[in-house]
Parts: sequence; C-alpha cells; structure tokens
Amino acid sequence: MVPRWAGVWTRQQHFTLRLAALGAKILYVEPADSWTGALREGGVRGLLRAPQIEEVAPGITVLRPRAQPPGSMLSDLPARVGALQIASATKAILRRWGWKDGSYLTWHRIPISLFLLSHLTPSKVVYDITDDYTHFVSDARRKEVVKRREQQLLRRADLVFVTNPSLREPRLPLNPNVHVSLNGVDYELFATAADARTPEHPLLANVSRPRIGFVGFVSDWLDFELVGKMAERWPGRVVMVGPIKPSCVAATQRIPKAVWTGFIKDRNELPALLRGFDVLTIPFQVNELTDNMNPLKIWEYLATGKPIVSTALQSMQLCAGLGAVAKSSAEFLDEIDRNLRDGNSNASARMALAREHSWDNIFDEMMEKLAKLLGSREAVCKSPSLD
Repeated sequence: MVPRWAGVWTRQQHFTLRLAALGAKILYVEPADSWTGALREGGVRGLLRAPQIEEVAPGITVLRPRAQPPGSMLSDLPARVGALQIASATKAILRRWGWKDGSYLTWHRIPISLFLLSHLTPSKVVYDITDDYTHFVSDARRKEVVKRREQQLLRRADLVFVTNPSLREPRLPLNPNVHVSLNGVDYELFATAADARTPEHPLLANVSRPRIGFVGFVSDWLDFELVGKMAERWPGRVVMVGPIKPSCVAATQRIPKAVWTGFIKDRNELPALLRGFDVLTIPFQVNELTDNMNPLKIWEYLATGKPIVSTALQSMQLCAGLGAVAKSSAEFLDEIDRNLRDGNSNASARMALAREHSWDNIFDEMMEKLAKLLGSREAVCKSPSLD
C-alpha cells in the first residue's frame, strides 16, 4: 500500500525502478480510495470501479484496488474487510504469474498493510518507515490503533528501514534489524536547475523577481500563517508548487497574494521551476510530526545549489549548515531577505552534499541490507517483490 505511482514521487517509486532494472519483477499495490473519496472523484461509477491493473514500466505492474469501506483507521473490522478485497485482487495476479507461496518478498509502507499478511505468504517482509504515523491522526483512540498496528508489523518484519535517525531508537525493542535509510534525490534531474541552459518554466513568466519558491505536498504540516506573512512581504512573488490536500484548500484560498500552482504532473518540469526561484523555502510547522520527517525537498533543493531557508526542523541538521534555519516567523523573513541580498553562495557545496545523497547511493546502501537478508545481491534481483 504505497503512494500512487502517478502521484508525487517518493523513495518507493525510485527503489521500485532500480529493483526492476536489476531484474526483479514487481507488483506495486497502491492504497485504496475510501468510499467517500471514490464518490467525490467518480460518483457511483467510481465507487463500483473494479481493481485496475497496468504495466507502467518493464517489470513493474501497478494494482489500483477498488474503493474500501470507511472506518479502517478506527476499527480493525473494516480494515480486515478492505485487506481481504485487496488481497483477493493481489492473489489473482500472483496465480496468473505463477508466484508460489514463499517465493516472493513483501515491502510495506504503512501500518495498515499489516492485515494483508493474513492472506499472503511471503518469504521475507520489509517495512519502510518514513514518518511517525501516529502524528497523522488527531484523537487518542486512533493514535493507539496506529501504534498497535505498527508494533505488530514491526514484530513481523524481517528488515526495517527508517528515514530519520529519530525513528530508529523507539523501534529497536520490537525489532533489532532497524536501519536508517535517509531520503535522497534524483540528482541528475534536479541539478539541471543549476544549468544555464535550462529555461525557466512558463508558469513564472508573469511572476516578478525576487521569486521565493516552495515545492512539495501542501498539507497540514505547512505553516499557513508563515506563508501568509511571506506573501504579504513579497505579494505575487511567493510561488507554492505542489498538490494541495483537499482539507487544506480553504487555507490556501485565504492567502491570495501567494501563487498556488497545484500539482505538476510531469516531474521533469520541476527543475525549470526551481531554476526560476531566488530562494527556496521549507515553511513547515515545528512539531513531533515534522521533527521525525526527512523531507525529500531538502535534498532536491540542495541539488539546485540555491539558497534554502527553513523553519527549525531537526532534519536540517543533516544539511551541515548549508541552509538557513529560522526559529521564528520574523527570523524566517529576515533570512529570506539576507539570502536575496547576499546572493547564491555555497552553491557547489550544496550540490556536492546532494550528490552524496542521490537515490543511486541510497539504493546501494539498501541493497546491502537486502542482500544480507536474502543471502546475496543476486537473490534480491531474482526474488519477485510485492511492493
């Protein structure tokens, strides 16, 4: 139950592509829409839509399950019903491919995917943790449900990756095989933002300089009050690039002086946007959720060589002082001003650090752990993967 293949690209798509390039065959199982979401997107037809199967690249097949009943985040019964439906569609594909019990590996992204293991028989289980998922829900009861499910999945997993060092220590009592695997960057793509031959994106044609940019998912962790202050200081020149969570649309509409582009479906367009910005920002709230994050945008921003201004996120310590960290809204705005005034210093150092954190390097480190788990690097490539 990994992010949608055609959505914002994360580590799962990058790992999947590289595994397939080495010869692994992969079934990429997306999360199911809720009934509410399916009705909103496609009406009754969306609710009744059968599972969809698509080969998106050589060796990679995506399964989009049918919509699931509500309540799975609060109760195990609807979660089990949803898992049974997803597992049924999954097993039909496995039978068609001739995958036998114990012949494949499952790779899990979120705690609720635990319930699929009641219907599948993998040889090994990998759990890739990118956040403290208890902070994605608000009430205490739901937090306990998420915590219990993750504890069960941790006990079941043979290998666990975490994207932030802060996520490792609390999980070691449940699984000693937990390894830090930071997020990375498609360096060759994002570094083109520093190339003078890369034209600026047409979306910026009517945006005056200086341009202050943000690229990423617009969600609850964004500090909308801070974004509003940025837009007041630089009206029409603060550009927020990325898909907007439906529950956050109203918050964006209250900041009309910022430019909200929405989702850029072709990720190859992102360097042209980044090239047109003078300062790149991470205006996140600072709380338990964001302190356990390792935002992709840190590495993507570094690859451009451009100045970075962030709120005081723990992950910014990984930047080795190559990004400005602000402890207040006033300091955040002052740091943007300072970077606009001082110009683009330390560009080469930023790009060098990003190159160290390329997805190729992160993948190689991950492959070492997988090879140890399966006996050899060749065994990884020969083992089918249920992602």
